[in-house]
Amino acid sequence: RIVFRLYWNVAPLACENFATLCTNGGNSILGCSNNNKLKPAPIGESGKELSYKNSTIHRVVLEFIVQGGDFVFGNGSGGESIYNGKKFKDERAGLALKHDRAGVLSMGNSGKNANTSQFFITLDKSPQCDGKHVVFGEVVSGMEVVRAMESYGSSNGEPSVPLQITECG
Repeated sequence: RIVFRLYWNVAPLACENFATLCTNGGNSILGCSNNNKLKPAPIGESGKELSYKNSTIHRVVLEFIVQGGDFVFGNGSGGESIYNGKKFKDERAGLALKHDRAGVLSMGNSGKNANTSQFFITLDKSPQCDGKHVVFGEVVSGMEVVRAMESYGSSNGEPSVPLQITECG
């Protein structure tokens, strides 16, 4: 089990998105959203449930990151946010935080203002991610689980065995 501290005051959109996807499309576990106008849809535009449960960890790059959150295709090419399935903007305060240690939780994206459901956890300092990926939390317990996933990683990122999020919330 991995437990995260979410930085609600830094990146409320990313936190609300992540927390909602962790609770199988329900309301966020903390109910601390500053954006009550946007309600999550239980089914995304893809027809898939908006949930990390049973999704894959599709990318594990040794000494860099563990990445998941593509519950649409499971290979890193998809993802949907709780915000009508659309991409949501980068949050400046989250972009200002550094990937300066193992255990930093950030949004995976396909470019500027292109956040959906993908996320990653750093395995080491990763300054190449600074200013490009919104930091919205950190691992507070369970880093040994993250390290165990790293043991199935590779330099090209393809895990040597299937890795899956079996429970979340």
